[in-house]
This record gives sequence, structure tokens and C-alpha cells, in this order.
Amino acid sequence: MYAMSCSTALISTWMFLAVTPYSAVRPVFEPSPGAAKRVACVGDSITFGFRGWAPPSTHAWPTMIQALLGKEVNVTNLGNSGKTMQKHGQDKWSPEKMVDSSWWNTYEFKQLVWGEWESVVIALGTNDAKSEKTGGPPNWKYDLCNVELESALKSCPYAIDYADLIHVARRQRNASGQSPDIYLVIPPPIMKQGAYNIDQTVVNYVLPRLIRAIGKSNGIPEHRIIDAFTLLGGRSWLDVPSNGCAANMTNVSGCSLFCDEAWCDQVHPSDAGLQAIGTAVTSSLVLSQTL
Repeated sequence: MYAMSCSTALISTWMFLAVTPYSAVRPVFEPSPGAAKRVACVGDSITFGFRGWAPPSTHAWPTMIQALLGKEVNVTNLGNSGKTMQKHGQDKWSPEKMVDSSWWNTYEFKQLVWGEWESVVIALGTNDAKSEKTGGPPNWKYDLCNVELESALKSCPYAIDYADLIHVARRQRNASGQSPDIYLVIPPPIMKQGAYNIDQTVVNYVLPRLIRAIGKSNGIPEHRIIDAFTLLGGRSWLDVPSNGCAANMTNVSGCSLFCDEAWCDQVHPSDAGLQAIGTAVTSSLVLSQTL
């Protein structure tokens, strides 16, 4: 049981940040001896802690879960940059070159299938919102996904493949012979249209409602759906200038969670934003274990 109060957890986080060196090549945790709970964090570069050419952030949100819950859990970061939920997702490396970008075809997917988990947290969707409209690959199917929710659940490749991944995760068994608890993360907002060829309107308008509908149709309780979109500014993105956030932009609440003096690319949260996501996921894990 994740038995830690929020105040104790937050103190542990700041202690962790004070002593952790910025040296990890990849924020993945090896099994801790006697760890009672194993948590898999499925995702893309936001989960991975992407920081361009620099090493990944030591504040990646799976890192925060490990810091907050300590030896009671064993967290594995299964984030892989640029990957989609869709099985046929692509990325555009050049005007002539498309490459496979599906999370289903990664080593991280194999880790999910091979592992034994008490909890699986799924955070994919940002790269699915890339489209030809924004100069990217034709990932988002507007005619099938930007429709009434009930229809989208049946026709949208993103929704169909999301449901499939939930089913795959549920088929896994942990050491107790039980299926893992499944958690869904609504992606953070995009602060500039076309950043990384992502359609801002898909992430900021469509995904929050669609992921909630996917969760409901697949029996995911509301308290296991983590709303990183609202947490990191929500509709404040409407107040962001067309050229995006800046580190000194204090009049838009979400910008402080995307931009600091070291980082600002309109898509990947700052360290403060990543910490906020990690704390929210941790709270959901704790709540689920105490209901």
C-alpha cells in the first residue's frame, strides 16, 4: 500500500531533488530489493524527460513518483521520445522520409509485456496529434476522430489502439496473480501551434474529452485519470501569443510550467511542470490504494 501523506511526500521530493546529480543517461529504475509495488510509466518524450541534446531531466515525472513513494515502489520509465499510441504512427524526418514511430514497436513495449506490474500509467497522445496540416506525418485522422465521442470510440485509430493497449496491460499478471491497475494521463497542453509538427487544437481540444471517454468505456475509474492538461495551465493556452510562451511571461499561468531559464520549447514541460505531473500521478496511486 502506498502509505505516505501528501506533506511527507512533498518533503521527500525536495530532499530528493537536493541530492540527486544531473548525470543519469536515462531515468529508468532498477528493481529495489523487497519493493512491494511495481509501476510502469508508458509514454513518449514527456514521460522520458526530453531535454533536446542535453541529458534527460532528472525531474521526469516517473522520477518524481519514485522520490515521493521511495522504497515502497519500483518505478520503470517506459517513455520513448516521438512515439505514438497508434500502431501505425509515423514521424517525418525529412520531406521525403517517413519512419515508424509507434510505441507498440519499441523495446519499452516488450518491457511492459515481459514485466509484472501492480500499476500501469499510460501517457500517450501528443505525437498522435501530428498531421499534414502542421507539416508533419498524417497521424491524426480528422474525419474519424474529430467526431461525436461515441462514434470516435469506434472509428478513431487513436481511440481503438488506446483501448487495445489497456487490454494488453490488463492481461499482464503481477506476482500475486492479479491484473495491474490502469491509469491514464491526459497530455499537457501545447503552447504553440505547429511545434514539433503537432496540431495544437487536437491536443488542447480533442484529447482531453476523448481520453476521458476512452477511460469510461474501458472501465477506468475517474480518480485514475490524471488531467495533466488542466494541471499545466488548461485553457490558459488561449492567452498565449502566437509565438508561444517565454520564461518571463508571468501573465499566463501555464507558461511558468513550460518555460524557465534553461528550457522552453512549447511542448515539453519545464522541471516544475514535470514535478507537478509526478505529484498528481502519485496522488492518484495513493488514493487508489486507500479507497
